[in-house]
Amino acid sequence: MTTSPDTLIAFITSAQAQIKATQAHIDACKLQLQALYETGEIPDKLSTPFGSATLTQRSTWAYSSAVRQLQELEQLEGIATKKTSSSWTIRPVADEQP
Repeated sequence: MTTSPDTLIAFITSAQAQIKATQAHIDACKLQLQALYETGEIPDKLSTPFGSATLTQRSTWAYSSAVRQLQELEQLEGIATKKTSSSWTIRPVADEQP
């Protein structure tokens, strides 16, 4: 069955809006869990009949400009390897402002 681009894009943008709303709700629930943890009402790992939750931490590194310069140098000299991927970016029609 062939589906028109209009139909595909309409479905995708609608689904994206639903995902965005769901993610906002999930984020709000996680903030509430964090508040319960910070007040000592729940531990950093818990299990319920509906699922489990574990507070995890992730560390990231911030590098100096010298490291960034080395990366640029390796790119220029052809030492660094480039990986390229592609995917569709779908955006809903922007709301018109009166």
